[in-house]
Amino acid sequence: MTSENDKVLELVRFFSVIKHPISAKKIWETLSPSERPASFVSLLEILFGLETKQKITHFNNFYLALPAGDNPLENYHQKEFLLESKWHKLVKKNAPFDFVPFLDFAVVGGSMVMENVHENSDFDVTVGCRGGRIFTVRAFLSIFFFIFTFTSFGIFFN
Repeated sequence: MTSENDKVLELVRFFSVIKHPISAKKIWETLSPSERPASFVSLLEILFGLETKQKITHFNNFYLALPAGDNPLENYHQKEFLLESKWHKLVKKNAPFDFVPFLDFAVVGGSMVMENVHENSDFDVTVGCRGGRIFTVRAFLSIFFFIFTFTSFGIFFN
């Protein structure tokens, strides 16, 4: 591999690690002028060569580095869709939090917030309440969420 190929692959791998597919135009803009290939067409040839060697994948004009044999961009889109649908359910059904006495705040955490979502992912909800009222708040939350059938939704209170 040439130095230009190494720089392009290194950049695509970096963006893959942070779960951000990158376009050829963005690769061109991100590389410093001394690291860039001679032309944009040369960059496209390098990307095509890396894709042929199965080091990167190309989908809808975006590139990601390939781990062992699957399509990370497709997995990325599936995870994003799953995350959005589950997050939308939580936001849409936040009414019980408005009616719980002594509840000061509720914070969502866990694997879904960290974007490490899968089919059985849940939300971890940490609640803050006034002093000496934690059991009252937990009881009301449990009752309200049981009434509103949130128990099957996978919400756990800390």
